[in-house]
Amino acid sequence: MALGAGNFHIKGVVMKGLLYSILTIILLIPIFTLSSTYSETLRGYGTDIGSNLRLKSGLYFLDSVNEDFDRAVEIVGRRCLTACINHVINEGEGIDSAEDSLMELFENKTLNGDPSDFVDYSIYEWLNKSDQVADTRGFVLEREIRDVDISMTDPWNVMFTLDLRMKLRDRENLFYYEKNISKDVPVSIRGLEDPLYVLNTGGKVTRKVERQKGQLTKLLLTGPGGNGWGSGTSIKTGNPLLVSDKDEKILVMDDADSSYSSFAGLVSRTNSTEIGTSYVFNDSWSSIGNNTKVVVEGSQGEIWSIENLYNMHEREFYVAGNGPSFLDRLEGNLENTRPGAGLESLVDKDAILEKTGSVKDRSNVDYIYFNATTLNIYKVKGMPETMSWEFKIDQEHLSAYGVDNTLSYA
Repeated sequence: MALGAGNFHIKGVVMKGLLYSILTIILLIPIFTLSSTYSETLRGYGTDIGSNLRLKSGLYFLDSVNEDFDRAVEIVGRRCLTACINHVINEGEGIDSAEDSLMELFENKTLNGDPSDFVDYSIYEWLNKSDQVADTRGFVLEREIRDVDISMTDPWNVMFTLDLRMKLRDRENLFYYEKNISKDVPVSIRGLEDPLYVLNTGGKVTRKVERQKGQLTKLLLTGPGGNGWGSGTSIKTGNPLLVSDKDEKILVMDDADSSYSSFAGLVSRTNSTEIGTSYVFNDSWSSIGNNTKVVVEGSQGEIWSIENLYNMHEREFYVAGNGPSFLDRLEGNLENTRPGAGLESLVDKDAILEKTGSVKDRSNVDYIYFNATTLNIYKVKGMPETMSWEFKIDQEHLSAYGVDNTLSYA
């Protein structure tokens, strides 16, 4: 019995040792993973579980600090952009260099040497703040910004690029970590006020940058047609004669007759009598969406969606293009000096007429409209016009906006 008990005791010790070894391996696996991930300069960690757990805790803390730093750059960068816009509004003129002004605000909270009310923290103050948090957790964190670059590589974001030297160590010197990193942090311009409108209307007309997505115009169907062109909002209904404002609607139905000639246009599979409005016949008529801005070009036998182009104008959206970038707009430039980052919008001539008392017969493309240069311009079928003005696009933008050929006319 004593021998059996001894064997049981030995087995128990062996099992405990094996379990301890397995637990040790499980605990060390994340450490080895972190060590390979953070392999730049990592030393001082030992083989005991306590030291390695401390290392693991430190490196996870470093990850959270890096994420917080990205958010800090985004927040401070956005406030710097707002400060520049406010300066343009107050001074009524563009800033000399957008990148230099943003850099000054980003690093010093000043613009042209004057403190800004819009920037609460410089990026260095954000660094010091998180370094203090590290101290409360028993770490010593040191970060040095070696270089900052501000640029635009796409139309919708200002890119803040920072090169940093980072050092992290445990206060008890259980480990030491060092790394050089480069961060590209995009700061969105969406929702910011467009300086170009402020500068070119004396601050009377303003607009915020929002993006128009999708193809501006699209050929939907083709087929036999006639009676010129008509445009309006598509409608599908079982009671066409009860529809109000028929001259603003495009009726979409299976079989049409002459009683529907008061509509602005008609899309159907067939007709039983002569049609007195613009029409196109196609067996796929039901594919036309309801409540969509369309042009029925009967003479060409084409049905076009202009929904996105119409929304771009009415809802004051922007698209990527050859116009001045946001940083160019801050400087008051009507030309794009930052390739790949150009922006364009369509001016609201009603708003300009109302606020300034006059409107020019120019392209609705913003930087073309605000430029004194006269270009060949064309009307666009289905786009709004009044007694005082007409929606027009310059020749250079016909193809880019998808209105060349069928949809544009002199």
